[in-house]
Amino acid sequence: MSRSSIVGAAAWSLPVVSLAARAPDASASLARARLVKETFAVFKANYVSSKPTKVRAFVQLRNAPTPSTPAPQPTINPLTAVVTYGGNLVAASDPTNIAGAGWSFAGRSTNADGSVAFTFTYTRPLAPYASTSQLEFSAALLPNPSGPSAGVLTASAAGVTPLGPTPSS
Repeated sequence: MSRSSIVGAAAWSLPVVSLAARAPDASASLARARLVKETFAVFKANYVSSKPTKVRAFVQLRNAPTPSTPAPQPTINPLTAVVTYGGNLVAASDPTNIAGAGWSFAGRSTNADGSVAFTFTYTRPLAPYASTSQLEFSAALLPNPSGPSAGVLTASAAGVTPLGPTPSS
């Protein structure tokens, strides 16, 4: 066997490695954006005989691309916000007085610990560095609520760094 036939046979037996670059899809480019809280406030409201009957919440989020995100910056659409109240505070009923352009109520759930979560969807395109309109809603208080009138906010969108649990102010 000649040297050229050995080299030729070796070349044919080596695995072929193919490298290809692919353009990032939309969700990959969104991974460089993050949702941040502009406003999240909860307070007791609708007093009857000096006793509150509801809690009122205000939520506003911002599309904050990370500093390393190259142009063009990603637009987010849609996004989901969840406001959760402790089990001894609000009734397990749908929220009322919902306001905020682009926001819609998506559902309510009661968690194993008794906490009640309200899910909302924002369906307008959220440009880089832009904020959502302010979401406002009310939730009925239990007849004898205990604990502070505080909530916890989380928010997410496909391919975006989510807003982790954030207590109300």
